[in-house]
Amino acid sequence: MKKILTLITFLIIFSISSSCTHLVQRQMSKIEDRNFIFTNFYHSHLGSDEEKAYKFYKEFPLKKIMFLLAKEHNLTIDISEFQRFIGSDDFSQINVKKGFRKEHFSWDNKIETENRIIIHHQRDYFEQKNPEIKISLIHGNRRIEILQTDYDNYDYIFKRLAGSFATASEGIKEYEKMGYETAVPVAGLIEYLSAKGSEAGKPGSEDKKTAIKTLIKDHTIDMDKDEKAKFRHEMLDFIYKVTE
Repeated sequence: MKKILTLITFLIIFSISSSCTHLVQRQMSKIEDRNFIFTNFYHSHLGSDEEKAYKFYKEFPLKKIMFLLAKEHNLTIDISEFQRFIGSDDFSQINVKKGFRKEHFSWDNKIETENRIIIHHQRDYFEQKNPEIKISLIHGNRRIEILQTDYDNYDYIFKRLAGSFATASEGIKEYEKMGYETAVPVAGLIEYLSAKGSEAGKPGSEDKKTAIKTLIKDHTIDMDKDEKAKFRHEMLDFIYKVTE
C-alpha cells in the first residue's frame, strides 16, 4: 500500500511539473524579442547584513542558471551589470529594507526594459526551512514563472531545471566541460568583460568585438535568408545611428 501511495504521489508531481513546463513553453513561444536583461535580485535573510548578502550574491551560480535558460528558450541574456557588481566589493550597491523578523536586500539594475529577468530568494533561520527561490521572466505586462522551489543545495536547483528544461542536462555537461564559469564570451550571454580588458576594470575593444560577433552569429544561426536580410538591415541602421 505504501509503495502504491508513493507511486501515485510521484505521478501527480510529475504530471504537475510536465503541465507547468508545457505552459512555460507555450508562453515563451509567443515572445518575438528574445533579448532579456537580468535586472533584479531580491534576497530576504533573517539576521543577515550587507556583507553577508554580498557574499551570497557573489557565490550564487547565476551565470550557469542564465546559460541554461538562454539555451532552452533561445534567448540572449545580459548579466553584465550584475557581474560588474559582484566584482566590485561595493556593498553600497545593495538596497536594504528592514521588515518584521527579516532583513530584505536587493540588487537592482536601473535600466528600463520590457524584457527582464528577476530572482526572489528567501531564507528564515528561525523557521528552520530550506531557502526558497523563484525565477521570473517578465515581458511587458506578462510574467512567466520559470522556476519556483525550495532547495537544500545548489545541485538541487539544477536537478529541478533538468526536469523542466529539455536541454538542461546537455547544457550542464557543456557548461562544465567547456569551463564556461570562467570563459568569456559564452553563447547566449552578454557579460562584463573587465577580466579580459586591456586596462584594469575596462574591457578591451577587441574582446568587445569578439563578444559582439559571437552573439550575432548565435542569434542568426537558425534564421532563414529573409530573416537574416531583415536583421542585417536593422543592425546597419542601428550602427549608423549610434556612430553618427
